[in-house]
Amino acid sequence: MVSKKLPGRDSLPPVTFKNFVTELASTALVCLGCLESPVLKRKNLDLPRAAHVIGLLDMLAEKTRGNLREDEDEYLQAVLSDLQVKLAEQSPEQAG
Repeated sequence: MVSKKLPGRDSLPPVTFKNFVTELASTALVCLGCLESPVLKRKNLDLPRAAHVIGLLDMLAEKTRGNLREDEDEYLQAVLSDLQVKLAEQSPEQAG
């Protein structure tokens, strides 16, 4: 856990499992074209990268199975399910 007082740290969300999942999910949503890219300042579709980030979340779910609080597990599963549906809607061949 980061304990040093860093400039701008007060404006960042706390370091929690749910916030970590949310960060990855936000990246996937940007790659799916659902959110504007903070770099490009526009929506951009990058399905291979979206599939990769969703795969990372799936791997995280597998590796943490049985080690999460119930609310964390439910959140991760809901986010993962939602992203998988969005990916399938964009490109059925990327969803598998």
